[in-house]
Amino acid sequence: MDDLTLITSSYNTPDITLTMLKSWMHVHNRTQRLIVCDNSTNSDTKNLLYGHKVPYITYPGMSHGDGVNELLKLCKTKYALLVDTDVIFL
Repeated sequence: MDDLTLITSSYNTPDITLTMLKSWMHVHNRTQRLIVCDNSTNSDTKNLLYGHKVPYITYPGMSHGDGVNELLKLCKTKYALLVDTDVIFL
């Protein structure tokens, strides 16, 4: 799992994004590489990610697809797992 980065793109969904990230951490019991692209038009998600020390980039108003492309450019691992923010890992 050291060669995997979890990537997701959010838009004005701070609570949903946090729920997804918590479920990922609960299942894996350790910190994995992850990057979030915050395309929100307000600072709620950015503040939440910053407060939880989650690495993120922010492009207010950018489309989901363009955000994902930016995340893939930043991914340094062999594999990337792209998930929507409304996924809950069991």
